[in-house]
Amino acid sequence: MKKSLFFGMVGLISMLFLFTSCTVEEGIPPVTSIDDTELTERANGETPFKAYYVNEVSGEMIFPNGIPMLALNILGKGNGTHLGKSEMIVPISYVWLNPPGQNSIQNGNVTFKAANGDELYAYFSGIAWPAEYPPGNFNFSGSFVFGKWLADPLACMLNGGGQEIGLEDCDLIVKDGTGRFAGATGYGTYYGGPVETSEGWKKDITWEGVLIDP
Repeated sequence: MKKSLFFGMVGLISMLFLFTSCTVEEGIPPVTSIDDTELTERANGETPFKAYYVNEVSGEMIFPNGIPMLALNILGKGNGTHLGKSEMIVPISYVWLNPPGQNSIQNGNVTFKAANGDELYAYFSGIAWPAEYPPGNFNFSGSFVFGKWLADPLACMLNGGGQEIGLEDCDLIVKDGTGRFAGATGYGTYYGGPVETSEGWKKDITWEGVLIDP
């Protein structure tokens, strides 16, 4: 138990550097460029998707079954194709804090809320690892699926046992979008970490993939 608590506190200090709240920058560029390949994909029912957000995060340290984790609430503001100026809302995300030298594991559900109020839903899972600079920060990456939702993100995380999460670890439910996103599915990857700006170091996240029949 003392060992778990030690690793938990080390992980907590590091992850809090990663998830420190930051002020959203003005003028985040919209992602709207379309090339010939994207036009072909649209003709086949697949529409390219890309979105960029800067996040504000709140959360707490928890110890389910004695395992050190972070339970986070995340709100991002930015822009995205099909979304315009929009919000990214993560009602709950869990981070399994592994010992130094191992990747930490994360998962959760995310809502993308478009400028007109239409909503698009997805679940995600991935890893976090220490960034080279600045000290105490992390990079993170993973994958996501539109139109699906983790029924119980914490149970899914515990089933994974601190390893990268597989579909066999999770109960998924259909989470249909609203408005123009009704019936949309799709998939993609996300990545992010610390980024230096004119206002100092911040943390960002990019989502890239395809929407099918949006």
